[in-house]
Parts: sequence; C-alpha cells; structure tokens
Amino acid sequence: MTMEIKVLGTGCSSCKALYETTKQAISELDCDATLIKEEELSKIMEYNIYNKWWVVNACLSLTDTENSFLRAKAQNELVWIKKVEELSKGNAALIAWKNN
Repeated sequence: MTMEIKVLGTGCSSCKALYETTKQAISELDCDATLIKEEELSKIMEYNIYNKWWVVNACLSLTDTENSFLRAKAQNELVWIKKVEELSKGNAALIAWKNN
C-alpha cells in the first residue's frame, strides 16, 4: 500500500528544505510513498489545519530598499499578506527581509 505524504507550505526556504529532506528520506528508506508539495494557500486551508499565529518570514514589504526588482516583489507580496491576515483573523506576524 502506497503512503501519501504531503508537505504543506507556501514556498519559503523552510518549506522547500522540508520537501527535499522528506524526498531524500523516502529514497533512502526505500519507502512506497508518494510525496506531494502543496503551496497554494487556499488549498492548504482546505486541510483545516489552523495555527493561532501565522508568520511571514523575509517580508520584503517591510524593507526600505532602493532595488527596483525587490520593490516590485514587495508590492506583489502585499496581496498575499492581506489574504494571510484575513485568514488568520489578524493573527499574523511579519518579519522583515534582511540582506545578510
């Protein structure tokens, strides 16, 4: 019987790392498993897994940058952030992106 493993996350580096680590574990353990990555927020919400708080990490919209590409990405992220704030009923924390 094939096991189905789902990684739910909106595509941040932590979600991607978890997906890759899980894929590697399935391979090394030679499991009969199907790995599914779900990144669409509305589909993730269908699983009825709710947290008290949502954290948006590396938030460009909180960053004062002169880089036109990053400013454009920050504008695009505002729609997503508003959706997170709506779905979390205002329980969202935004952490600014930092160029290390």
